[in-house]
Order: sequence, then structure tokens, then C-alpha cells
Amino acid sequence: MNSSDVTVAIASALGSRMIEAISFPIVQRVTPSFTTESPHDNEVDFEISQTNTPLGTHDTELSKAIETGLLDAARGLRDGSVDSSKEDPATVEALRVLARKLFDGVSSEGGQVALDPEISAALNTLLKKPAISFKVGWVDLRMERPKLTLGNPITLTNMLLHARANVVGCIRLFGKDYCKDVTSPWIKVRGDRANLSLRGDGTKVFATASFSDIDIIITITILGFSFDIPIGITKIVNKAMGNKPIEIMDLSMFEQKVPYSDKKLRIREIDFPNVAGSLNLSTSFDIM
Repeated sequence: MNSSDVTVAIASALGSRMIEAISFPIVQRVTPSFTTESPHDNEVDFEISQTNTPLGTHDTELSKAIETGLLDAARGLRDGSVDSSKEDPATVEALRVLARKLFDGVSSEGGQVALDPEISAALNTLLKKPAISFKVGWVDLRMERPKLTLGNPITLTNMLLHARANVVGCIRLFGKDYCKDVTSPWIKVRGDRANLSLRGDGTKVFATASFSDIDIIITITILGFSFDIPIGITKIVNKAMGNKPIEIMDLSMFEQKVPYSDKKLRIREIDFPNVAGSLNLSTSFDIM
């Protein structure tokens, strides 16, 4: 038989009516998946940058935990209660600056810590990987009604998308961890586009969602200095969604008995040829 025995064309108008039939907003919780091959799938990429015009949502508890860790480490270094021999030399020197400025009363700006360039430089040295780490517990996505364009992948555009995340932020100094488990508020993310990639498995059609640029920004304030932290949840969400495809169609109704025969049509393969403006499903059969 031919490689495509039956072709079903789904017009864009039907796709629009299907979107209209769905109740929005849709809220989906995504949890990082762990395997023996990838046990650190909840560790996120991030870059910390000092800012005078914070872009993110300020988190007081995370700020306090990190500031406490820095002050304890600086105090321990000053009084000799910590072993600094295994610590990065740049980290030790930055902590010495904090100890001198904060505990010995030496300030180049008349006691105004948040104006002291040496404290600013020390913090920029200290607030980096690997001393700082973030792990994601879960991510919630809330999506309003998008515009749908059929094809493979199906494209969702004009999305109003919000995200919130449960994140554990830590700073590790002299072998001691200072951590805080925080949950961000709902944050509007920049990404307004998603793809649903289709694949056939037996008689069923599955869609795997992937999003673009749904990272969130958290702002912390340490000793009066503000830092933006973009939390890279996009990769974590897309990987977790890739492990949980959504069943969107079952074509088992095409598997019918052949009249006057003991044989039956069996779906061998489902393919999705690209046709602009519509979704085509090409199905090949065996007679068994």
C-alpha cells in the first residue's frame, strides 16, 4: 500500500474553535524530573548583576539569608573562628574587605555602606557561582487564551503568560550553607510564544509543549545594594514538559474490520506533512 493511505486535513478554523472551547486561564504545575543520569535537573542557570533600577520582584527573606551568611563568614574570618585555607583567595579577600568596613568602622563614604565602592566590589566578587546556587522545586504557569496557528509544530502566539516558582537559594561559605526556600509571586514573563510538537505513537497523537523565554527575575538587596537574578526556568520547564507529552487525538476509530474478511486495518505510522495554514495527518495502514 502507499506510504500515506489516509490524509486528514484540519483547517485553521477548527483549530480556532477548539481554542475557544477550552476554559482559560490554564494553570499547569511543572516539576523537574530526576533520573540517575541527570540528578541535578532542578539546578538553574543564573547570572547576578548589580543594579540601580531593579527589574525583578524583591525577596526580603532570600536577601536576609544571603546577607546573614556573608556577615557570619566575614565575622568568623575576622575573629579566626573559620578555616580559610580551602576557600578561594578572591572570596577570602572580599570577606576581609567586608569585615574591615563593617566591623572595624572603616568606610570611605562616612559610614554610608550603600555608597562604599569597596563594599560594592566585594559583593560582586562574593555573589557568584559556585558560592551561590539556586534549585527549583516547581514552576506554575498560567496562560490566557492564545492565538493558534496549525502546522507541525502547532504555534501559540499572543500569549499572556505568568509564572511563579518555588526556589531554594543558597550561599555556601567556609563549608556552611545559608539557604532559603522562597516562592515568587506571579510574574508576567517576556515569552509570548509556545510550540506544540506532534508525534504519533500507535493510534494516538501526542503534543510536546516548549516555551521561549519564560525566565523570571528575583531581586535581592544586600547591605543596601540591589542585585537582579534572572532565574533560568525555561530549560527546566521545557525538559520536564518533554517528558510528559499531551495526548490530543486517538485515531483508533480508523482501525476497522475489512468486510467479508477476518482481517483488520491497523495503523502502521502517523506522519505530519507541513502544509501552511492547516494541520495534516497522513496515516499509513497494514491489513492484518
